[in-house]
Amino acid sequence: MKAPVWLRVVAVVLFGLLLGEAMVLAPPSAEGTGAQVMDWMTGHWSGYEPMSVVHFQLMGVWPFVLAALCAPWLRGRRIPLWPFALGSMALGAFALLPGLALPRTSGKPIPLLSSRWMAPILGVPTLGLLGWAAVAGDPWAWFSAFQSEQFIHIMGWDFVVLWLTSIAVAHARDGRGWLCAVPLVGALVWLWTQNGSES
Repeated sequence: MKAPVWLRVVAVVLFGLLLGEAMVLAPPSAEGTGAQVMDWMTGHWSGYEPMSVVHFQLMGVWPFVLAALCAPWLRGRRIPLWPFALGSMALGAFALLPGLALPRTSGKPIPLLSSRWMAPILGVPTLGLLGWAAVAGDPWAWFSAFQSEQFIHIMGWDFVVLWLTSIAVAHARDGRGWLCAVPLVGALVWLWTQNGSES
């Protein structure tokens, strides 16, 4: 399976937009961001706004979702995608998109990532986090942080770009990118139906 040229073009455009947003339009960096990130990584969430914490945790789910969506190309015969997918666990779309922009031919699939069971494995924590955000989160507090804090601002746009990437990749694979219209949840539905149909 060869990745279509239009997918590479989309990856380049999205990467350019995300890089421009981060370098030109993002607000200044806030003091104490490093300590905040460390707290969120180590489970010290007390005292932080839940929706921002959930946003950060979901950014840890996205790389696995995108890796499963891109499963045919992770071990590509020309340029494997797995190093870029691995980098996305720390850098999100900033690492994944350059990989998608390169010529890509499919290789031997990674069994778990190609399995429909990736959908429930990733779906349980995703739905749990979304439920917590719905019950305890404050959308206006998150939006205020998005406007004023560089880290939240860039992370917000990174989330949007990964969502758009999921739509493009799903469409490139089977023409049903519309299933990914709901961020994260839609991609999980796609994984369940697509991988189930291939098994």
